[in-house]
Amino acid sequence: VKVALLGNILTYFGACFLPYCLLLCVAELCQTPVNKWLSILMFLYNMTVFTLVWLTQKGVTLYYAGMEIVQRDGITVLVTQAGPLRVLYEISNIFYAVAVVAVLVRALFSKKNITYKNLWILISLELVTMAIYAFEKLADHAVDWVCLAYIIDEFVFLVLIYQIVKYDVSDCIAGTIQGLEDYAYMIFDLKLNYLGCSPMLKKYFPDVTHVRVDKQIDP
Repeated sequence: VKVALLGNILTYFGACFLPYCLLLCVAELCQTPVNKWLSILMFLYNMTVFTLVWLTQKGVTLYYAGMEIVQRDGITVLVTQAGPLRVLYEISNIFYAVAVVAVLVRALFSKKNITYKNLWILISLELVTMAIYAFEKLADHAVDWVCLAYIIDEFVFLVLIYQIVKYDVSDCIAGTIQGLEDYAYMIFDLKLNYLGCSPMLKKYFPDVTHVRVDKQIDP
């Protein structure tokens, strides 16, 4: 039981902090910065939950009231009984899921420098993760599929970050144009999809700020 508990504690380290990091990354991607004090408060909340799980090995029953090892279909499973503060973890999961979806939906309607495709991919990933979490709570499963869902989320997110780099117009052009702030320009890919423009162009043609990146421009 002690070895299984240690493995469970290690799992909770990711379970507590991965949704937190995912929210911060999505907020940064959508240019919706999280308030500094709110970020600190969320971190402390996560640390509190993880500490409660860690204290279980010391005999503290606030998070887990009890646990035992059982065999199910040839699989060794750690069965736990929820303690009075187990609900803190559920609250954090719900909060982060709702927060991520809220940030993405807001970006969908108000941020033009993020493609619809990327936003819908992220929203779909989050909704699928939420569905898997809800399914696990309603059904009794020996395998934690939420962990796998988070790993897939991370992989897709890294791929999207790699793709989004090309939309950073300033970095793309700063190395080739001297006196960048004095030029007005737009950038397109080979398929004439709009990638961005300079601040000078936005100054003289403010309507361009309403054009979403990845929108194909008619020649």
